[in-house]
Amino acid sequence: MIACSHHATTAQRSTLMDHNFFKNKKRIIAFSGVVFLLVVFSLQATLSIRHKSPTYDEQSHVVRGLAFWQAPDLRINTHHPPVINAFAALPLIFDKNISVDFSDKNEDWVLADKNKLGNTLAPKLYNERNVLFKSRLMIIFLGMYLGLALFLFTKKYFGAAPAFIALTIYTFSPNILAHTRLVTTDFGATLAIFLAAWAFINYTEKHDKKSLALLFLALSFAALVKFNTIVIFPALLIAYAVFSWSHGHKIFSKEFIFRILKLAILGAITIFLIIALVYRFDTRTFKDAHVNPKRWDEFISLIEENHGTSSLQKRFIEWTATNIPIPGAFYYQGFYENVFKHNIYGHNTYLAGEYSKKGWWYYFPYAFFIKTPLPIIISLLSSVVLAYIFLKKELKKGKSIKKLLQKHSRLVSILILVLFYLAVSMRININLGLRHILPLYPFLFIFCALGIRRLISEKKLLSYLITATLLVWLALDSLIIFPNYLEFFNASVGGPKNGYLHLLDSNLFWNQDQYYVDEYVSNFRSLHPKTPIYVNPGCQPKTGRIIVGVDKLQGLEELHNIRYSWLRDNFPVYDRIAYTYIVYDVKSTEEIPSEYYKICENLE
Repeated sequence: MIACSHHATTAQRSTLMDHNFFKNKKRIIAFSGVVFLLVVFSLQATLSIRHKSPTYDEQSHVVRGLAFWQAPDLRINTHHPPVINAFAALPLIFDKNISVDFSDKNEDWVLADKNKLGNTLAPKLYNERNVLFKSRLMIIFLGMYLGLALFLFTKKYFGAAPAFIALTIYTFSPNILAHTRLVTTDFGATLAIFLAAWAFINYTEKHDKKSLALLFLALSFAALVKFNTIVIFPALLIAYAVFSWSHGHKIFSKEFIFRILKLAILGAITIFLIIALVYRFDTRTFKDAHVNPKRWDEFISLIEENHGTSSLQKRFIEWTATNIPIPGAFYYQGFYENVFKHNIYGHNTYLAGEYSKKGWWYYFPYAFFIKTPLPIIISLLSSVVLAYIFLKKELKKGKSIKKLLQKHSRLVSILILVLFYLAVSMRININLGLRHILPLYPFLFIFCALGIRRLISEKKLLSYLITATLLVWLALDSLIIFPNYLEFFNASVGGPKNGYLHLLDSNLFWNQDQYYVDEYVSNFRSLHPKTPIYVNPGCQPKTGRIIVGVDKLQGLEELHNIRYSWLRDNFPVYDRIAYTYIVYDVKSTEEIPSEYYKICENLE
């Protein structure tokens, strides 16, 4: 009996060791796979950005980041909250060769002119590539962190297979790669919203003080990254109401409404205090936050436009703004300027031959469907179809909507956030580019991954072939467009060479290819010293090699579009520079009709 017992124990130990071996082996493989994908992601981002010149906005973001660490207050951190800019500027604050005058002796600082302050850095950022590269590396680090967070979140709630698929899609997404390399707040907003969504789902499952504190911290981080992240606040309230209803709570009862109000007030107080802390508890009135008197005059004019010059509302708003001090007042002045006021007046925007200052409701869906790789779109649409089939089957089995919402509450919460964010983006008048809906992409990757997982769960050869084809196609899209990720357009519009016919601004042209233009001009002059070459020469016809940025060629306003009609209408495209500049070879201007010269005279 003792011998039998001994042999049984030995066998059990052997089985346990085998089990642990295979378990550990799987973990090692999983860890290696995640590391490999993140390394591939970082290499694509790092190697590609070395080729790219500073974009229009980066110098302003860098100078705001430096101001956070070096300036006496945060007056120029009103266009965006400071957290991401401050993080990106960390490697530069120890560089003694980088100096910006943040004193009252500098009128640009006194008037909070971020653009002029940024211009003082422009030559250094352009000529010394390593300076901006160090700041860009900080954002790439955030990109790797989000990739890891996406994997861990998906694995925790949906399984290992969808997690690997989601991370693979993320690794080769041109839109993610485009913005994780730039010193702006767009990628920071993408990370912040994802972390806030994770914290929300964690809270709905635990409902304890720790998870609530993490949620409030995540929401505070989001609020301090970019102003438009506040869109998720009402979205998460709606998601919480749906979650509570599906779990049997009476959402219209006094108890539930009181609980929601309690959470909202507690959250608002926490966020308010953290904003005040980051803004150094700089307490001043809303009027005093307008350090540039011109901005204050514009504020009063806007009130008078909406409420009249002597109305009770106008007097109340003006008295409040003049007399009540607010901790972190620069934050709220920035929110007014860059969300409220910006939305009222709009922004010059181009969309497929049309021009507008107020945008179009379909701008973001249009941008999404032509700038997102087709494999992702196909995967997403397939996931929608599979979800519909699944829902239909479940309802036929007699399962109620409430039970289905309860069972799939995590997915439902994500879906509510995505749809609400997209709906608000489509409603506003600020159509600056796909980057404004970039925060939706990680969630869409999860939906794609779940659809693909559902497809391969059938364990049919065709399913595996379709999955492999989509993922390889996506990887090829990413590798082919390297290093020009910002210029990516899918095959539905003929690829990136036709992108300028559909979208401009940060969708395509952000001045990121000036190094290529300099190189082209230098090589041309050495090879053809007698032939003139011009970059953006204007409306007056000229002979020689003509290089025109697509932003000038199409224009963000109709007036700009007319300026280069003499080139567009009379000469074929000779060459392209990185999809953002069109090159023409003009031998003679004699055949240009006279009306084009009249256009130029009228413009001048």
